[in-house]
Amino acid sequence: MAGFRLISSSGLRKIAEDCGLIAQLGAWVVRKACRDAAGWENGLNVSVNVSPIQFTTSDLPNVIKAALDDAGLEAKRLSIEITENTFLQGKQNIEVLKALRTLGVGIVMDDFGTGYSSLSYLRDFQFDKVKIDRSFIWDMLNQPHSAAIVDAILSLGHGLGVDIVAEGIETAEQLAYLEERSCSLVQGYFIGRPSQTIAERPRTEVLESSVAA
Repeated sequence: MAGFRLISSSGLRKIAEDCGLIAQLGAWVVRKACRDAAGWENGLNVSVNVSPIQFTTSDLPNVIKAALDDAGLEAKRLSIEITENTFLQGKQNIEVLKALRTLGVGIVMDDFGTGYSSLSYLRDFQFDKVKIDRSFIWDMLNQPHSAAIVDAILSLGHGLGVDIVAEGIETAEQLAYLEERSCSLVQGYFIGRPSQTIAERPRTEVLESSVAA
């Protein structure tokens, strides 16, 4: 359509934050994600990225509980993804995370390894999953330091009993490297590109068949 263009999710979030609309947009995204997931016959889980600003501008636990109740979705099928910036906003956000944990939703640390205090966050809060930042995945086959960091994070996750997710998988070689090191959760264009919900079912069936084989 003339005069319109697609923008990235990060770009849309920045606009919503600048306009003071991130709480409303975030609430809509959570409701939509819960409703979509409730309709998936294969029972897949769903994850939603939450902006640090949402923690201070909305009653996030009640928003999420209402979305779960409205959709009839089990809390354990929803995960909330946060970055380290969430912790930089103060103790109030920690209390919000604890309230979300009480609801039964999963808590995921996104972009792990890009901040300065990631290890202290792992010590102070129990995460269900930790996602290795894609920059390390992209470089690990060519840069020994990146490979060592990936190996260390995987070892740390195994020791803590936390699932590790590798972001940014774009080649079979990257996937093979991670499989050899018992990284069971991966994400990236090699696995599947972003798509509309209507296209999710056939794609997930293909992936499940591949895994089963």
